[in-house]
Amino acid sequence: MATYLPTVAVGDTIRPFVRDCLRPLGEFDTVPKKAKNTDERRISQMRNLGPACEEDLNAVGIYTAQDLIDTGIEAAFIKLLQGRVARGLPTHGCNAAYLYALHGALHDCDWRDVPETKKVEYKKWTAEIRAAGTFTAKPGKP
Repeated sequence: MATYLPTVAVGDTIRPFVRDCLRPLGEFDTVPKKAKNTDERRISQMRNLGPACEEDLNAVGIYTAQDLIDTGIEAAFIKLLQGRVARGLPTHGCNAAYLYALHGALHDCDWRDVPETKKVEYKKWTAEIRAAGTFTAKPGKP
């Protein structure tokens, strides 16, 4: 394999420069890494989501819009249900409409404008969750 370095005589002052140019990129410390874009809005500052939703999500460790983005709609919903059960709160109000609100928050659209295909998907998914009976409040709790 041919190298395409200059054919001129390389003096002592040039050698370090050439050596540095041939180092793998990972060895350079001067190249700044790109900062990850983050959305630090509180949950209640997102479209469709208010203080009650913020309280439920905060209880399971989702505090910011970025936390919700990183977690995802379905995983956040499951965590929310788990958190409500653990706190002895009812889950019957956490239905497909809750998923519409989360979807709208992440896509910056009104919950009523969620595409019909997604609404059907969310309705089917929440029906399966209800049928499984996993997320019901423990006996003796509200």
